[in-house]
Amino acid sequence: MALSHVDDVSAIIAAAIGNPKAHKQVFNCGTDKFISYKGLCEAIAKAANSTCSFSSAPCCPPAHPTNLLLCP
Repeated sequence: MALSHVDDVSAIIAAAIGNPKAHKQVFNCGTDKFISYKGLCEAIAKAANSTCSFSSAPCCPPAHPTNLLLCP
C-alpha cells in the first residue's frame, strides 16, 4: 500500500481550487514509497514500543489482512 501525508494531499487540493486548468482533471495524490500491511504493523509497534500480531481471515489472501493487533 502507499500512504500519503495529509500535508501533501491538502497542498494538491489547495493548488487546484480556483485553478481553471484543474477543472475536470484527475490528480494522483499517491507516493512512490510502498509498505506492506505487515510492515505498517511492525512500524507502528516499534513506534509504540510494543509488539505486533499479524493475521488474515481464512477467506482472505495474506496480502489483505483483516486483523492488525498491537500488544502492550
